[in-house]
Amino acid sequence: MSEQNWFIHIQGETLGPLSADVISKMLQQNRLQFVDFAWTEGFTKWVRISEVDDFAGLMPEYPKTHIPKKSTKSSEKDFEPPAKKHEEKHVERHTERHVEKVVEKHVEKHPEKHSEKHPEKHPEKHPEKHIEKHSEKTHAAKEVAPPPKKLTSIEKKHWPKIRRFARVPIEAQIEIVGHGVYHAVNISEGGVYLDCPNNSLPLGTEVKFKLTSSVFPKTFDMTGIVIRYATEAEKTGFVVEFTRVNPAHKRAVLEYVSSNMEE
Repeated sequence: MSEQNWFIHIQGETLGPLSADVISKMLQQNRLQFVDFAWTEGFTKWVRISEVDDFAGLMPEYPKTHIPKKSTKSSEKDFEPPAKKHEEKHVERHTERHVEKVVEKHVEKHPEKHSEKHPEKHPEKHPEKHIEKHSEKTHAAKEVAPPPKKLTSIEKKHWPKIRRFARVPIEAQIEIVGHGVYHAVNISEGGVYLDCPNNSLPLGTEVKFKLTSSVFPKTFDMTGIVIRYATEAEKTGFVVEFTRVNPAHKRAVLEYVSSNMEE
């Protein structure tokens, strides 16, 4: 698996940078789909995750069963004998020829009436305007969209951070099993940001932890995955995205976030 950092686009939102290991685990946990888009440095456009070599090998195998062939038998209602079809076409052609002959004879006998009743169907109106419109359309068709702008090194480093959920400050302790106790800086419906300047966990690490805070009636047992490093409110740390949360605990977190959001 490559060590490149990736950005992913899910339901109108951009997340990243993420490592290839994190994206692989998100695919395996069905939190990311192969039809979603991915981008990394060197790409000229967003591509489907299924088209990226690093992740194509994670796609499921093709079914080994054969697809049954569709029956080619026609129903009795749709079946029509060839002889009958040929007979109907012959009658239609004969009728059309007969009508054409009658009309031609009528025109020959009364040319003045025919010219009065059937003036020119499509007289040309305003030929100058027609030419101008045609030239405008031709000119527009020749215009080619400019090539995508190449990002400079500065622009690449300042990729906009777009969050899926709103975050609010919180005073809480996070006890991660096997790793120790961390201080929470902020929290959202989807995850929690931990202050950890010197001992951040590797990206893609799956963790079990206990969230304790005075704003909640009891300690919440949760699981999550480390998805990115960040610096927020002058504090360096990492973000843990929730992967398994008790519905009641999730409602409590959502109510806290909603009640503390700035209007």
